[in-house]
Amino acid sequence: MFLRHTSIAIIPSVLCLSLSLGCSDDTTEAEGGSETAGDTAGDGDTVGDEVGEESSSSGGGETTSSDSSSSEDEGCPVGAEGCPCTPGGGCDPGLMCEGGTCTEADPDAGETTEEGTTEEGTTEEGTTEEGETTTTGGGGGACMGDEFIEVELYSAELDGWTEETSMLGEGEILAWDQQTNDATATWTIDIPCDDTWHIWVRGWEQGQDDSYFAQLDGEPNPDAIFELDCTGGPQQSTYEWVELNWRDQQNGGPCEYEQDPWTADWDAGAHTLTLGYRESIAISEVWITNTTDAPN
Repeated sequence: MFLRHTSIAIIPSVLCLSLSLGCSDDTTEAEGGSETAGDTAGDGDTVGDEVGEESSSSGGGETTSSDSSSSEDEGCPVGAEGCPCTPGGGCDPGLMCEGGTCTEADPDAGETTEEGTTEEGTTEEGTTEEGETTTTGGGGGACMGDEFIEVELYSAELDGWTEETSMLGEGEILAWDQQTNDATATWTIDIPCDDTWHIWVRGWEQGQDDSYFAQLDGEPNPDAIFELDCTGGPQQSTYEWVELNWRDQQNGGPCEYEQDPWTADWDAGAHTLTLGYRESIAISEVWITNTTDAPN
């Protein structure tokens, strides 16, 4: 009877111990799974954004990808300097993917703009775009439209001509000083573009007094004769618009011209017109255009 009572007492104890151990393992596993899931949901998106889809980490910082875990174990995390780039070619800030390895970005390299050109492509002469250099700033190149230049009369360099007021209603004029036989007036003109230019002069004439000596950019030598009229009229004092012509001093007489009109093929930039005293004693206006239009 003693032995029988002893067996009954031991069995419940063993069963209780067994059940207790089983309940303890289930509780531990459930708690561990809940913590891991929470950490993965909290950190997985951040890791994926920085280094692509190669790996994601749990709350404890352990990498779930075997490749990433191997790289970290070797001291070379993906995206770090000297380490592999992500599959998408990404690297940590300040680094660039070159040959599959993250290296330090070159600070001297030009920055890419929206058009694909670099800051270094910009020069004083223009901006580089697809290998072509364009000129910036005003002037240069062929004229794109009609140009009309009213030359400032008193801007000329004067020798033997004086600034006067016309008695015939012309306003400001240049008048010969009646003393300097080789009197000259030279204008420096800023031509805006490349073209063929027509030069018009509004000058004084009366009878045979109807011509000047003329040069363009210092040519020709000796000076050309520029005739306002070659017919000996009119007999009263008057001013008239005439386009520049070129009569040779040594060959030919009145109305026989080397060029009529005498035009100038000028590129953009500074050019000179010189009128010298010959017969006409006054100059009223100078007008230059790349058209064939006469001044009004």
